[in-house]
Amino acid sequence: MLRLSLLVVVVSLVVAGASAKHVKTARRNHEGQGPRTTCYDRNHPVFKCSPENSENYPTILQLTSGLNETRTKQFLKGSNTLENLCSEVSELLDCVTSTIGSASAECQREFASQDLTIDYVRKGSSFVRLLCTRSNIQKLRRNLDCLVSWALVNNASECARANPNHDCSQFYSNFDRSIDYDAANACYEEKYRRNCDADEVVTCAGEVVGNECGEEARQLIEFAGNALYERVPICPEERKFKALLKFFK
Repeated sequence: MLRLSLLVVVVSLVVAGASAKHVKTARRNHEGQGPRTTCYDRNHPVFKCSPENSENYPTILQLTSGLNETRTKQFLKGSNTLENLCSEVSELLDCVTSTIGSASAECQREFASQDLTIDYVRKGSSFVRLLCTRSNIQKLRRNLDCLVSWALVNNASECARANPNHDCSQFYSNFDRSIDYDAANACYEEKYRRNCDADEVVTCAGEVVGNECGEEARQLIEFAGNALYERVPICPEERKFKALLKFFK
């Protein structure tokens, strides 16, 4: 959820991160399936459209090249950097949509098993268009120094959990062979259980960001959160595809 506080920055990282994740998943799945299929490798939409395989995404590539917090802020403050980022993310998503659409029915079914569908990507494109208005970009630029903070991200991400303060410290020792692993698993499942109340998650994240960065930043985060959950239900049981900003939690 925190990455919502990075707004457009988050979107690019999500897309790039999702691309890498889908490629790795596809390769891992394929390795255990024997003969190669035409749906993977260079034919996979995420591989084909990956920023790493195109010169069309210099801003995304720069952001995902391991910049630290200070250098990320400096980079994003550059002239037209945020505007370029929005443009590149939109182009990347258009590429994925086109590639899925031109794939065979067999491959489309395979991609859908990875939660990669035209509907999924179009929701992402709609989200990006809504965020990448001139007004939102200006607001983000004014708040970059505060919003681009890994500590803030970690704090806001706690809002996505129903019971973040649940104590499982009794299971921390790796040397205690008497641990009840069923009980440990149940404890950690509760500790990391998702908060399925979208309004509550958005309000909580807005308060965390607002307390640190001010009212304009709070409004920006709440706008982004509401836009996201309007398109993608917050809990997996409510949907068949994964949330576009799942790596924001």
